[in-house]
Amino acid sequence: MPVYVDRSADLEKAARYIVASKAFDHSTICATEQSVIADRPIAGRLLDLMRQEGAYVTDLHETEALRRALFHSDGSLNTAVVGKSAQFVAAYSGFQIPADRRVLLTPLTEAGRASRFLTRSSPRCWAGMRQKAGTGWRAIHRAHQHWRTGAHPDHLCQR
Repeated sequence: MPVYVDRSADLEKAARYIVASKAFDHSTICATEQSVIADRPIAGRLLDLMRQEGAYVTDLHETEALRRALFHSDGSLNTAVVGKSAQFVAAYSGFQIPADRRVLLTPLTEAGRASRFLTRSSPRCWAGMRQKAGTGWRAIHRAHQHWRTGAHPDHLCQR
């Protein structure tokens, strides 16, 4: 389920709610946020606030390690990580994170079917964040289209 955060949002509240929702019960409920699409002007601030709420933002190498560990070669989810803590998933993927981190957040450069991280059965302790989003209702529509159809994404985001 993608969440779109508009520039008019209460960013502190949005960051708190997104991280809390994702962290609750290690996000085993499928209705949790699987991706965050942020309005371009507020994306950096939202990311900082999510870090303050306990998100660990993976670097390029950690993101790739997650991709290799969490998905089988056929694209199916490795169920060994479902319902596990962010620390467990990070360690399973070959890296360590601080004990106070509640969720893993992977910066996304692609979306839709091109990204294994954006599936309805994504591992439950992390979300992806796309920072190059369109603005207003157009971006919301695109996020909805992505969720509904799994459509290819560069129509999700303005460059």
